[in-house]
Amino acid sequence: AVGIPPKQFQNMQRTLFAKQLIQQTHLSMTDIAITAGYQSLRQLQRAIEQYCATSPTQLRKKEPVQQKAISLFLSYRPPYNWPYVRDFLATRAIEGMERVTDESYERYFSCNESIGFFKATHDEARHGFKLLIDMPDLGRLHTIIENIKQVLDLHADPILIEQSLLQSGLPPSKLTPGLRLPSAWSVFESGCRAIVGQQVSVKAAIGQVTLLVHQLGETVSDALPSNGLESKTSERYSFPSPESVAENSLEFLRMPQARKEAVRHFARLFINGNMPSHEDILAIKGVGPWTLDYLKMRGERNPDVYLGGDLIVRKMAQQYPVAPEKAAPWRSYLTLQLWQLSNQ
Repeated sequence: AVGIPPKQFQNMQRTLFAKQLIQQTHLSMTDIAITAGYQSLRQLQRAIEQYCATSPTQLRKKEPVQQKAISLFLSYRPPYNWPYVRDFLATRAIEGMERVTDESYERYFSCNESIGFFKATHDEARHGFKLLIDMPDLGRLHTIIENIKQVLDLHADPILIEQSLLQSGLPPSKLTPGLRLPSAWSVFESGCRAIVGQQVSVKAAIGQVTLLVHQLGETVSDALPSNGLESKTSERYSFPSPESVAENSLEFLRMPQARKEAVRHFARLFINGNMPSHEDILAIKGVGPWTLDYLKMRGERNPDVYLGGDLIVRKMAQQYPVAPEKAAPWRSYLTLQLWQLSNQ
């Protein structure tokens, strides 16, 4: 429709995105090259010269303007089961922090000392997501974009995963095509969700996590971001910091005192950006192998975690005899598939 080959059009779009970053942000040229998908600074320079008839330095002569939301496109290998991902995220969405619609997922997130926002809208025809991202500090833009790709599991190879699930003994008719592993935003967030969710339903767990976010999460100012989600609540939030959780008595949570202490102890392990070992996490009273495995699967995005101790997984594995070891290194997807079969 635009009269140029697809590859050339793609290159032009990438260059225009890089140009936008150069003119609208304080990012270093190296960060811009990486964020826009170039292998090197030299590649970025050549592209700018080809499509903009100038150099990156010339483009940056003026002071960067007020940052606006950035749009880009994130691709995946089809098939991609968006209804599964959407419903998984919707069931666990925190009111005021996340919102899931028929075609999109959006949320607020903490980034250094500021709060950002993104909205990912599924585009099945183009095999990807249109991403709108708004954050005042773009120094970590590349990291945040990679995190969003992980949350939506855009790097997965569905054909390879499907072959592994078949090898484990699942009948082809029972496979969910394009199954993905929707991740939590961070290891800390996934651990909080897992501990709060022990021995209760997903709905009850989300009720408690929502209380945690509304009581201790940072409130988003009206000024930022400009494309924020609509919420039934009057406030909008980012997930609480480890410091705020560790220092609070958590009296507002409706759960046994021992579990509140486990959440506080867990939060203490993450203070000052620390990343605790699995041994440190297991040493917390009230945190067992299931909680750690859930954290590894959704927080650390480990594709090879079989939740053999999970009640639903155990029940479905009896109904559909499987050999989990034969699904390696994709046993997390076997866990998800067995969960999915329990809903049918």
